[in-house]
Amino acid sequence: MVPDGGTGPITLDVRLIASSAAPAEELARRGNVPPTLLKALEPGIVRIPALREHLEDVPLLLHHFLQEANRERKKSLNGFTSSALSALETYNWPGNVRELRDLVRAISGKKKQGTMIDATDIPPEILYRNLRRHSSQ
Repeated sequence: MVPDGGTGPITLDVRLIASSAAPAEELARRGNVPPTLLKALEPGIVRIPALREHLEDVPLLLHHFLQEANRERKKSLNGFTSSALSALETYNWPGNVRELRDLVRAISGKKKQGTMIDATDIPPEILYRNLRRHSSQ
């Protein structure tokens, strides 16, 4: 490659980072990714599992996002009650980590300084899905 007005080639070091909710093979099958590009990218593909596949990380993420929210809002909430943790640890998280983060931000914005997030603060659609899922098992 010769830069504008240049006389010789220059060397580039480029890294491509992309993400998709669908597996790479499915994207290729649908025609969204040319097979030759998929083959070239294949050695560097890293699969990151959905949050529902590692629910044991939910408490750590909840506390991390609460600390972030406390810093942003310049107030301190004291954590989560056991009933809130129990409800949030068993939720399926279809929106993955982003949904979890947004939930903590939304709840923390409504809470008073020095309080804890309780199950009563969790939106009914999350609690209802948990109850419905547990009753069908």
